[in-house]
Amino acid sequence: MIATKFGIVSLAALSLATCAVQRELPREALGCDNVLSPSGLLDLGSECDGRKVVVRGLLRVGPEMRGLWDSRKDIRNSNYRQACVTVYNPRGVPMDGPIRWVSVTGIFHSDRPSGLFILGDCTNAILEIEGLEASK
Repeated sequence: MIATKFGIVSLAALSLATCAVQRELPREALGCDNVLSPSGLLDLGSECDGRKVVVRGLLRVGPEMRGLWDSRKDIRNSNYRQACVTVYNPRGVPMDGPIRWVSVTGIFHSDRPSGLFILGDCTNAILEIEGLEASK
């Protein structure tokens, strides 16, 4: 009985510690030099415009989709405007394959350059891919 109570207390303490660690960082703690989520990059917007950034997310590429997403839930819910950044691949970096977690290095444009048309875009903001690697 004591072992069970100790286990429950330990589990509760671990849960509280996890919650404290996972709270959102203040905006000023984030920046273009950190690894960002797609939504984090979109939130920073013009602060990162024209800069090289690293973004970690779910890459979904298909005939009518070229996006880096925050989560599978966002893909299912079609949360385009808040949780997806359009990827642009002028260098031909290999990126075909199933939906998967990746880290993308590239130049962020908070507004799509005039005359650039991308099938399957999420937003007017684009991430011009320079490199891509598998991530967990």
